Amino acid sequence: MIAASRRRWTLADSATAHLVRIVLADDWSPDIAGRRLHELVGDDRRLLRDVRARVRRAATERPSEVAQRALATLNAALGEAEPA
Repeated sequence: MIAASRRRWTLADSATAHLVRIVLADDWSPDIAGRRLHELVGDDRRLLRDVRARVRRAATERPSEVAQRALATLNAALGEAEPA
């Protein structure tokens, strides 16, 4: 659909794109990536939680190492421990 392809990006779309770039870095680590993402979104915890919900849904449908890295990064950005 043409209308769907012209949809404007939301803040969550933009944050998700940044997250993907961050977790694909060769030197990725959750703490450093979490701090970087936290800075990029300007401490918008609601946005980080929204992006984490997106990633959790995607990881449920299609588990991958990238999804696990993304969740670890988001948890670090939110200052939360990994779930047991």
